[in-house]
Amino acid sequence: MRDEVRAEIAAINGQIDHLEDPRACYARVQRRMRELRAAGRMIPEDLARLERHLVAECMAESQGR
Repeated sequence: MRDEVRAEIAAINGQIDHLEDPRACYARVQRRMRELRAAGRMIPEDLARLERHLVAECMAESQGR
């Protein structure tokens, strides 16, 4: 499953460059994190880091940067 999560993180990361709205990627990351928590699994650091990055992007966009 770990390789599956890594592949999914890589896919989300690749989508960031193609989507104009980072909120869509953020929503996908949040959904995946909820699924992992519900299954009693730890959140991979890469996924948590990606979430923090997307939060920063969303904040910057909301401030017009």
